Amino acid sequence: GAMDTVSNEAHELVEKLEEGQTFMTTSCCPSYIELVNKHIPAMKPYVSGTGSPMYYAARIAKKKHPDASVVFIGPCLAKRKEAQWDEAVDFVLTFEEMASVLAGLDIRIKEAKPYPMTFASVREAHGFAQAGGVMGAVISYLKEEAADINAIQVANLDKKNIGTLRAYAKTGKVPGQFVEVMACEGGCITGPCAHNEVVAGKRQLVQELAKQEKTY
Repeated sequence: GAMDTVSNEAHELVEKLEEGQTFMTTSCCPSYIELVNKHIPAMKPYVSGTGSPMYYAARIAKKKHPDASVVFIGPCLAKRKEAQWDEAVDFVLTFEEMASVLAGLDIRIKEAKPYPMTFASVREAHGFAQAGGVMGAVISYLKEEAADINAIQVANLDKKNIGTLRAYAKTGKVPGQFVEVMACEGGCITGPCAHNEVVAGKRQLVQELAKQEKTY
């Protein structure tokens, strides 16, 4: 799912810039999309039309298993809103809720055997959950094509950053051509339902990323 987001967003970014658009923002944070729709409508033309990793992963799952229910599990509460827009996603669970289910069934993850994945995404796609992850993946995917593209990140939709985004939309002037926007400071990994301590979660993600051998 994340790899589809990267490739589509990368191609879209190049096309938009070639067409003369001054910048493009990411589109995978549903809280940001809601912010644009409700409070910064002038930003709409600059938001990528690419779907989130949940969007693409749900379609892959539905294609392989048409009769299955698709459940997205993550640290993000706003995915519930995105699921309302998406006919391919049936349910959304947070990590906190999943932890409660596992505890209730007395399933201990640390004692469970690892599940062998038949397909592994590239390291950059695995890094989506941290601030700068989407931006870094798109730039890595584009390689030398991205030499002239300056990417910036806005992580934490507080009053100051919302004001900055409103100014970007109004003037069309931005210190970069590609803007990654995430509602949560630090990215999805610090989301409201992460069910872990922030520093430990970030450390674990970095450790897991280091194990991923496939890269762009």
